[in-house]
Amino acid sequence: MIDNARAYNPVVIDPTGKNITHLPPNANYTMNGSESYVNSGFIFPIGQEPPGLPPTNTFTITFENPGTIEYICILHPWMTGTVTVG
Repeated sequence: MIDNARAYNPVVIDPTGKNITHLPPNANYTMNGSESYVNSGFIFPIGQEPPGLPPTNTFTITFENPGTIEYICILHPWMTGTVTVG
């Protein structure tokens, strides 16, 4: 994943796995539930971004449909959670 920038850049992959949408840093994304992959990219505390990278400290998802969505930190796989949309 790191080789193709999916680990550090915000990206969305459709259910076929063939269409990749690269999002800008600090993106706002509306999730409809058909996505196979959504990644916020690396998020850094304000003022602690590595040299040469833009300040990236937010990523907002709006959920269009009810359901339960699981998430994981790809750097720390023990960091997991769920979002339940009613």
